Amino acid sequence: MDIQLGTIIHSDDGSSIHMADSITDDQHKLLLDSIADLHHFENNKRLFEIAFQNKNEFVDTLNRDIKQMILSSLSISGDKKTYYKNHLNFNRLFLNYLSSIKTFIDHNDTNIKRRYGKDSDEVKEFTKITNYYFDNSFAYRFFSKLRNYAQHCGMPLQEFAISVTRTEENGYVGSSELGFSPKDLLENFDDWGRIVKEDLKKRSSNFPLAPLVEEMTQVLLDFWLNVNRINEKSVSIAIDNIKKISGHLKKGNANVCIFTNVKDKPDGSVKNLETLTIPYDIIDELESNGSA
Repeated sequence: MDIQLGTIIHSDDGSSIHMADSITDDQHKLLLDSIADLHHFENNKRLFEIAFQNKNEFVDTLNRDIKQMILSSLSISGDKKTYYKNHLNFNRLFLNYLSSIKTFIDHNDTNIKRRYGKDSDEVKEFTKITNYYFDNSFAYRFFSKLRNYAQHCGMPLQEFAISVTRTEENGYVGSSELGFSPKDLLENFDDWGRIVKEDLKKRSSNFPLAPLVEEMTQVLLDFWLNVNRINEKSVSIAIDNIKKISGHLKKGNANVCIFTNVKDKPDGSVKNLETLTIPYDIIDELESNGSA
């Protein structure tokens, strides 16, 4: 099978295909493996961004709707419909956040084992990283177990307190706190694990959610940097391989492509082909950020 490199240029007049070099099967395989490495990086980045977007959506919604709930509590009868609607929405968004954290971490675990081997130095380094966060961050180990709790025992956010205080000027000030009851968590779920169970037993009163979200934010940022450090060598090798084989074709706004199953018409024009675009956009972003 003839495998060719070339470019596709898009303009207002349409798209034009320009064939260039033929490459060997070995070069083709090396390009495909290198492209896969870059796509693994890009997919992981998207999972990381999803976790952060879910966190931001949860926090922004909470800050916005909590005011509505406080105003409702200041009314004579209160608005139970508003309370239940917001309580449900907070749990929905928080569950999305917990699930995206687990997806991001589990994806890295699976991907690193597949790429480097279960007994590799990279897997040992990843295990060291996750063990460190589990040992040193209550938010990390609690959230990992809380997602399992939510799967088996119901909504993760139960303790939602709204209070109203009368001021000296005969006005009212409302406040709220969203958190957890260690007593209820321990009574409703048996699979916290020895360490998290001890964490919860040590807490004599309810504890708030907000500081845990802040702590988990920093953990995710550190986790992302450490995982990138593990993958840095393979990503750099992938970029070098791609550039050595196809870099001479990267010019202007042209998409550098691999063309396979090329079939020509009798007049020599292209009748059919299969196209794979080489992700120079990912390479450009990595190099501009100093990550490659």
